[in-house]
Amino acid sequence: MLKYFLLIITFMEIILELLKNRNYEKIVLLCNKERRFWTFLKSRLYDPNLLIRYRTVEAIGLYMKDLWNKNNEDKVRVFIRTLLWSLNDESGGIGWSSAPAIAQIITHIPSLKDPYLSIAMTALDEELLKKPILWAIAKVGKRALEDVEFHKDNFLKAFSSRDKETIGYAIIASIETGFKESLEYILNFKSDSYNLDFLYFINGFFVKKNFQNLVDEAIKLLK
Repeated sequence: MLKYFLLIITFMEIILELLKNRNYEKIVLLCNKERRFWTFLKSRLYDPNLLIRYRTVEAIGLYMKDLWNKNNEDKVRVFIRTLLWSLNDESGGIGWSSAPAIAQIITHIPSLKDPYLSIAMTALDEELLKKPILWAIAKVGKRALEDVEFHKDNFLKAFSSRDKETIGYAIIASIETGFKESLEYILNFKSDSYNLDFLYFINGFFVKKNFQNLVDEAIKLLK
């Protein structure tokens, strides 16, 4: 029994170390070789470290792409449905990383955008899920425009959030998708004296985004 638990701890440590180093190729190889590596990778979607969670999203996207290319489409779809379930009320709201993971998979397998991104966006009215879903929308980019238009009422409600960081995410999503209806809402923040720098995950790292700079950029690009 002790040997078994030590083995589990070793698997977990290996996955964490590979995520820290963004060695996703090795992670994909290990997940194909031993199912328990995949089990531990999935569990990192709930890691208390936000950077690890987002890097797990990146790694999962590549693993799903590998499965898809090996004609394991059903496994990919089953996993996406599991992610979608975690976004609904019955799951207890555990799906913080689910929408980003779905978006990352879509970037590698664009044919999966419909209907999965739109389904994920139905949870936009959940305050705790707004930022990760907005990040997911931005990640999919221009291809997500029709989905934003379909869910525009809930999307535009993000601009009424009391959390400026959430509004920042909504501005980024508007820029990346080219959703011009956001402009009239964004213009309300042009003379806002409140300034904010916040961190936003891009290609493996958190980068600093400035709220007012985003407002100016959006006004320029969405006119």
